[in-house]
Amino acid sequence: MYIDGKKALLMIKDPDIKNKIGNYLFFRYNLLTESVDGILEVLQQISGDSSYELVILDETVAGLATASQTLINIKDRDFETNVLYLSTLLEITDPYFLGQLDLLPHFSDTFYRLDQTNTQLQLRLDMHSPVMRASTMEEVYPVVCRRLAEAFNADGALCANLRLGVEPVTSGIMVGNFPWEDRERYEFHIPSSGYFRELITYYRPVHIPDLDEYPEFRRELEEKFSFPCRSILLLPMQLAGKCVGFIGMYMRESSRVFNLVEIELSQRLADTAAAVLVSIFFKKHVGVPIDRLEEKMIG
Repeated sequence: MYIDGKKALLMIKDPDIKNKIGNYLFFRYNLLTESVDGILEVLQQISGDSSYELVILDETVAGLATASQTLINIKDRDFETNVLYLSTLLEITDPYFLGQLDLLPHFSDTFYRLDQTNTQLQLRLDMHSPVMRASTMEEVYPVVCRRLAEAFNADGALCANLRLGVEPVTSGIMVGNFPWEDRERYEFHIPSSGYFRELITYYRPVHIPDLDEYPEFRRELEEKFSFPCRSILLLPMQLAGKCVGFIGMYMRESSRVFNLVEIELSQRLADTAAAVLVSIFFKKHVGVPIDRLEEKMIG
């Protein structure tokens, strides 16, 4: 809490953000706020005035290069004045601001964006590489489940194939379950309507952050999968316009909102798993008459 008379200078284009920051600085730190519209006004305002404790610069007003030079000029004049970029505050308070990791260039500097890109690429490699190295279907299922759960700190993960012999699909086979990897496979029914039907027909991920609000679907999940869950994310495994199964992760006792990045990365893993499974299947059955391939795959 600053003493009376200390101020913050805001060069922020968005009026809503400006008002929120101004109110917060006053009620939390007792800082009075003043606003300017441009870089020259910033330099003029703080010249010879030692009451400014904080300056916040919006890089979208004059560009990152000009804002950076202004920061240097301010620090050269008075090293005690704190200077922050608006994008820094936005990235700290809302790291997925404006498009999750894919931030617009004017809201983040180059190094930040490169670091986030590298982090995401490494996560993709860690998730996909073991799946792509698998040589049998039996290797794919547990690897997919384990990587999915570990990557996003979920309590558990699952993998299921669909029985594709009849249309519409009416059943699936549970082939992977983490952390209960030694469970035997079993078949389960897929109803003619509801979340599972939308998942396999329209390839729509099923994301329920709190199953307490959907008691019927929660009972259906527990009947099908024989484990309790409070929140769940299911994603279709699809290839060439055909859904061959689905993967998912869940929390047993706590509610959870999976963010857009987690959903997107998980869906990419589901797509990779589908491609690998189909590739393994066709390699294994080279020479088998085409009218028997689907029968063998679902059997």
